[in-house]
Amino acid sequence: MKWVLASLAFACFYGGYGQIVWKEGANWRLYKIQGPVIFSAPIDTLPHIKSRQLSTDSMRDFLYPLDTLPSGIQPSWMGGFLITCVISGQTRKIQVSVYGGFFYDQTSKRYFQLPAYKKTDWISYVSRCYSAIE
Repeated sequence: MKWVLASLAFACFYGGYGQIVWKEGANWRLYKIQGPVIFSAPIDTLPHIKSRQLSTDSMRDFLYPLDTLPSGIQPSWMGGFLITCVISGQTRKIQVSVYGGFFYDQTSKRYFQLPAYKKTDWISYVSRCYSAIE
């Protein structure tokens, strides 16, 4: 019986239950704000901030594969961008590191790391899109 409970707990934690399926993300938006406000801006105020739609295809390409950083690890921030997306009908606020190739999902309170080989292209893409917001 203990083995069954342990297996079930393992499957729930690692087997996809509660996992964020980033490829299902839609309505990706990048906002023209930076600094500490990216963490505190309420979702209901974001429609009043200049923003730009991001390509769903590009976001899917960048966010797969993706590693979840272990809880307790809090990477250093040296600036960031604010992005939102909708997954399963829920708007998620995502703070993206300007330099680190990682981001923080406020809904799950978890950090995610892009593969090293995608980091430069990811940072370039987000920076170009941010610069294009009028």
